[in-house]
Amino acid sequence: MMEIVKMLENETNEIEKNLVEILWYMRGGISLNDAYQLTFDQRRHIFELIKENTELSKKTGKPIY
Repeated sequence: MMEIVKMLENETNEIEKNLVEILWYMRGGISLNDAYQLTFDQRRHIFELIKENTELSKKTGKPIY
């Protein structure tokens, strides 16, 4: 039983970390409450976009705005 609780705690912490990362990249474009409403697929798409933009920024030498 404790293994399940620990696993769920780890998953919760990972989700919260991901939400904070989205908030940082969105720079105020989304609130924490709104971020909690995102589905798994929506968060995945946002992270794909972040990854693409980060790679493009590295290639071009221009910062991400």
